[in-house]
Amino acid sequence: MNNLIKFILGLLIGLTWEVNAATTFTTGYDWSEGNYGSTTSTTIHYIPLTVKFQQSNWNMKFTLPWLQMSGAAVTVDSSGNVISTSGATTSVSGVGDLLGSYTYHFPAMGNDMNHFVDGTIKVKLPTADEAKGLGTGETDLSLQLDYAYNSKMVMPFATAGYKRFGQSTTVSLEPVWYSTLGIQFNGTKRSSGILWDYQQATSTTSSAKSEWMVYLTSKISKQWSSTLYYVSGNSDSSIDNEMGFTISVTK
Repeated sequence: MNNLIKFILGLLIGLTWEVNAATTFTTGYDWSEGNYGSTTSTTIHYIPLTVKFQQSNWNMKFTLPWLQMSGAAVTVDSSGNVISTSGATTSVSGVGDLLGSYTYHFPAMGNDMNHFVDGTIKVKLPTADEAKGLGTGETDLSLQLDYAYNSKMVMPFATAGYKRFGQSTTVSLEPVWYSTLGIQFNGTKRSSGILWDYQQATSTTSSAKSEWMVYLTSKISKQWSSTLYYVSGNSDSSIDNEMGFTISVTK
């Protein structure tokens, strides 16, 4: 990171502490494997460290992961998702790209105030080793809208977003639209859900990404929570299988 990026990150984090935002720390483990259109499978181990600052109408979040990849050489984004492949076989590990986001929660709408809309801007900063395929070496920008209808026990939700990749000298990626459709079932201490993720192809030689996820979130205590999930892909650019967990604590 250059000095300007460090200054901006320090300023934003400092502002969140000044307004006494609630702070949530999250980590976990993610395992995935897939061919991604290649004849050789790639396995990825992904361990994120996330800090989120939450106020009543906004939140700011930063995620820095560690990754280990083996199999067909690939290039991944900040979430450990494969965005390009090559024919070589490799085994690499290291710190991934830093992902920062700012989300604004619009006032609740509807007669029962149970329609919720969020607007999010995401910036991926190139902190990963481009030569290892742990990132593209460029800055990416995403704009996203989220909608949820909370009827207490059942909550359908949807996402629509646009992502523009930085132009790398080694990986050529086109801007893409992406979306999510899902439904969540809420309990007193647990919630579960299923969702479908779709993203346009990032190049003329790749296919669109299509994946299904099921998850279970448990409230361990007032401060602690955890999530278990499983993902299955049904396109050449998607993972074949993915599973993992996260654990969070709020101060």
